[in-house]
Amino acid sequence: GNSARSLEWLRAGKIDIAGSHLNDPIAGGRGFSVVTFALWEEGFVVRRGNPKAIHGVADLANPRVRFVNREEGSGSRKVFDSLIEAAGMTPAKVKGSDTSVPGHLAAAWAVASGAADCCIAAGSAARRFGLDFVPLATERFELVLQKRDLTRKAVQGVLEVLNRARFRRQLEMIAGYDVSRAGETIV
Repeated sequence: GNSARSLEWLRAGKIDIAGSHLNDPIAGGRGFSVVTFALWEEGFVVRRGNPKAIHGVADLANPRVRFVNREEGSGSRKVFDSLIEAAGMTPAKVKGSDTSVPGHLAAAWAVASGAADCCIAAGSAARRFGLDFVPLATERFELVLQKRDLTRKAVQGVLEVLNRARFRRQLEMIAGYDVSRAGETIV
């Protein structure tokens, strides 16, 4: 995925900061620093009151449930694929698994507008539209950089922006991420 490529570029010195949600071992490697960018809970977004009683992946096989999927390579799509695999199901069993919308908000909007009964998205996207949420996993997005670059002016500038309340509020509004811990150095 894109995270793997950006970590490779960082290793090769082509970029200064890589975005990653892989918990890649290189990230914890000597000489690298990991900074939290955003955390979010990923789960089933359903109509208020959960009228189709969707609590687990098996409930998506109900022919009365219309699911809307996320784009290939997205974290939500990976969660969907791993749930399906763990349950020994095939995506074909899920009506709408072959559809895809880009982003948490577009997916939640599909449920809010009645185009679908369920999607996998961030909890904040469910709250935005007054929908119910069944949590499945916590995702984290990190910035990885060379430790020696922490003192560089340009890099410090980026980290300063992450620590600004206004920037965090905007990110929360746009993407629905929990950025309350943005800028925290993990390693």
